[in-house]
Parts: sequence; C-alpha cells; structure tokens
Amino acid sequence: YLSLFPLPASVAHKMEALQRNFLWGSFGSDFKFHLVRWNMVKQPFTIGGLGVKDLRLFNEALLGKWLWRFLNEKGKLWREVVALKYGTTNFGWFPSRSNGSYGCSLWRYIVKGWERFYPHFSFEVGEGTTISFWHNQWSGEGLLRNLFPSLFALAQNREASVADYWVQGNVSSVWRPIFVRDSFADDDTLVRFFSVLSETNPDGFTSDKVRWKLEPKGCFSVKSFYLKLLSLNYSTREILGDQGFPCKVIWRTLAPVKVSFFVWEASHGKILTIDNLQKR
Repeated sequence: YLSLFPLPASVAHKMEALQRNFLWGSFGSDFKFHLVRWNMVKQPFTIGGLGVKDLRLFNEALLGKWLWRFLNEKGKLWREVVALKYGTTNFGWFPSRSNGSYGCSLWRYIVKGWERFYPHFSFEVGEGTTISFWHNQWSGEGLLRNLFPSLFALAQNREASVADYWVQGNVSSVWRPIFVRDSFADDDTLVRFFSVLSETNPDGFTSDKVRWKLEPKGCFSVKSFYLKLLSLNYSTREILGDQGFPCKVIWRTLAPVKVSFFVWEASHGKILTIDNLQKR
C-alpha cells in the first residue's frame, strides 16, 4: 500500500501511537512512561535511535521510486500514458506538475515529492542531446546557471542542450557555448567556466542517463532516499548535540537485548531514576 498510495496523516498518527505503546508496553489501562522522545526513536542506530521507520517519510521514499522509474523507463506503456495525460518538461525527462482540476490524482500526489527528490540525482552525459546545458546537473560541480550566473545571463540560448555547445571535429572536439557578446569583464570567471566544462565531454553515441547520487553504484534505493529525508527533517545536532553516540558499544555485544535496551535508555539519561520521576 505505502509503495503506491499516500498515507493520510491521521492514519500515520494512529499507527505511530500503536508503535509507541508497543515499544513501551503501554496498553489499555496499563500505563507506562514513554521514556525517550519518538523523534529520537525513529533515528538510525548509528546516531542514537532504534531505527523505527517514520511512516510518512518512508511512504515518501517509496513513492520516490515511481519518480525514478519515470526518469528511467521511457517507452514503457505506463509512462507513456502518464506523460500523455500530464505532460513532461526538460526534454521529456521530468513530469509536469499540473495545477488543473483533473490533477487531484494519485500521480499528482507522487509528483508533489519532486522538489525533495530532484536534488539527489544527476545526469551522465552520452550524446548530450536530451540534457539541458544550463538547467540540469551534469557537471560534477553543480548547475551551471548557479555556478556562473553572469554567464547564464549572457547566454544566447538558455534552453540549449549539452550537445548544442559541443562541437565535434575530425581531429578534436571542443566546447563552444554561444553568448550575446564576445568580450567579458571577468576573464577569470570564463577560465573557470571552461575548466569545469573540460571535466565532462559527451561521447557522441551513447544514450544520456540519470545517476542516483546517494548510492555508489548510481541506482536508486528506497533506503538511501529515506535516510536522506530523515536527515533533512531531523538534524543530528538537534538530536544528539555535539556528542557522538556509542552505537557499537551498546548494540554490537553479546549482552541480551533487554540489557542493551536498558543501556540505550541510560545513554540518553532516560532511565526511571528518582530525579527523572520527579521531573514527570
């Protein structure tokens, strides 16, 4: 269900309440203190949590897989239907975000996650015919329009593809972007611009591809996207301050799980000592 449909906030709240009660053994009239904040419990083991999923963020990460498939499955029937109904942008790579009355659909909800999905992939240049020179991240440095705003302002064609500015010759090939004037006040910027371009050259014959930046192999994974969303919602400093967390000492031992759990509570200063009980 979570990999295809949005999870309503009310349902997520009820499910998390069940998770909290189960963790702390609080059911019915049998009340138990919830000793550690739930936002802390949802963090990975490595930074002091228990790895319990944030259901809404996990739902968003699962739906992100559809955005990844949209980028990579050109020619598939489902994608052709979605592209025909809602439209595409950026040489057909990106889904359009419609505000029309017909947009109150499952796909519209999935596309709402685009802003948080978009920064985590980049393009691998093949022919370069379907990658925007200025607006897509194909350079390892970042978006060229952001890196060189003064040159972007002078670009003759701001919607040019990478291939439009790559001139192939018999002996060698060169970058030849076109600007509205030939002289520039800041030559250092121009030198740096061409230095960045020289790091990536189109090969002229393979297809352009996308690469997931959160995985070494470049393929999308729900886990990597979920952990990134988690880090965006809860900063490590907010959770732990400036101190690290002794994850290996607590969990990678031969001690029984109950003992490790007690030590985990103690590491957060949340065991039921007299002073903690007085605070409650």
